[in-house]
Amino acid sequence: MSIAPKALADPWDERSVRRGPALSSRQRLAIVIVAAIAVAAWAANSSRPWQSWSHDAFWRIDRPLADPAPIVADGEFDAYATSAPECFPGGCATYWVPRYMSRSLTGTAALQADAMPDRPPWVDPGDRAIWGPSVARIGATYVMYFAATAAGGPNRGDKCIGTATSPTPTGPFQAAPGPMVCADPGFWALDPYAAADGTRWYLLWREDDAAHATGRIVGAQLSADGVGLGGAAKRTILTGRFAWEDGSRHGPPVPSTSGRRLPAVSGRKPAGIGPIENPAVARDPDTGQWLLTWSANRWDTADYATGLATCSGPLGPCRVVSRNRPWLRTSHDPSIGTNASFTGAGGLSFLTAPDGHLYAMFAAYRGSGPPDDLGRVGWVYRVVVARGTYVLTEF
Repeated sequence: MSIAPKALADPWDERSVRRGPALSSRQRLAIVIVAAIAVAAWAANSSRPWQSWSHDAFWRIDRPLADPAPIVADGEFDAYATSAPECFPGGCATYWVPRYMSRSLTGTAALQADAMPDRPPWVDPGDRAIWGPSVARIGATYVMYFAATAAGGPNRGDKCIGTATSPTPTGPFQAAPGPMVCADPGFWALDPYAAADGTRWYLLWREDDAAHATGRIVGAQLSADGVGLGGAAKRTILTGRFAWEDGSRHGPPVPSTSGRRLPAVSGRKPAGIGPIENPAVARDPDTGQWLLTWSANRWDTADYATGLATCSGPLGPCRVVSRNRPWLRTSHDPSIGTNASFTGAGGLSFLTAPDGHLYAMFAAYRGSGPPDDLGRVGWVYRVVVARGTYVLTEF
């Protein structure tokens, strides 16, 4: 038996209006005009480029948000970033750990303050830039993990990982007197990222050695209070293997106020493919799958990119998805749906928002390439499954 579709009421047919007087021709014209304005406004909004999260809506400028690390606390979204100069009409100042805040991921964030204005005691006063902070609430304490240059000891001049704590996400964070993790003398440890599996906390980071002078991703369990390692041996999770990760093909880096450089390797090509850095790991609440991302290639070029792997847990083992090409490099990649324009996407971090979904925040240069260090701004997208793989989408 077939059922005829129910006819839809014609809004212009007065017989279909159950209540109210008939509309005059002038009223109908007014409705048409209002509807046209509404449609035009919707079209303008839908065609407006997706805005960077670190866009300063008051001053109408993009602020730097390199290596962003978001958290959510008390209904607010905070994000911490690598040291950067911040300018206002009265002048410029260096924020050692810039902290941005917004009440929404859909809007833009405002620069709030320096989350760690005091130099950690072990950090070289002549090179005190703070790289790649990551913040986690462990118990009642907010713990910040960060990388900086050691002032003394066997790792003098090397990048090591330190910790700082605060009772609130706003800080100021107070640093421990010494570093938590250093690599072998002459090599670096940097880009820490904290993650939990519901029972324990773990730390992932980039660590170099003689066989991986351009980095590898390692991880270990944290102590119960999060300010030290838990005693278990660190584990290698990922090493560089693919052509898209290889940054050694390029010349010297663009001059930088942040001082970010590869470890010095005299007279030979650095061992390993890389740089391999900036790990992030999270469990997708929609699928239950653990996702690992990392950045590779040169951060100061348009070749900087992000890889993707699926894992059985925070420390692996993992299956690399992005072998022949990165998962994310530009706004035109098949892994992202956006009308924004950027390239050199890296430094990605995950965030599970109060709505229960997974989001990704990363830094990228607007347009086609990096004009200078100030070009890396922050972007936020939701992580979804489409066409059998993980992609990023506007929301």
